[in-house]
Amino acid sequence: NNFTLRFQVCLDAKLAEVISYQGEKPIPFFLKNSFIQSKDEKIQQNRFLTEWLENIFANGLSLEVNTQ
Repeated sequence: NNFTLRFQVCLDAKLAEVISYQGEKPIPFFLKNSFIQSKDEKIQQNRFLTEWLENIFANGLSLEVNTQ
């Protein structure tokens, strides 16, 4: 189960936000009626990032190495 998540971190603002998820960029705020993504797509992506980072901080990160 691979996924692609690109995010931007602003240290001075103590902020991280999703730039793209699975290669799809969030629809800009000025395009009100989009049939491509739901209205709260960016909120969902940022919530996923929050939960993912909280999980890493709580449990650590383990990388599987395929030796075959």
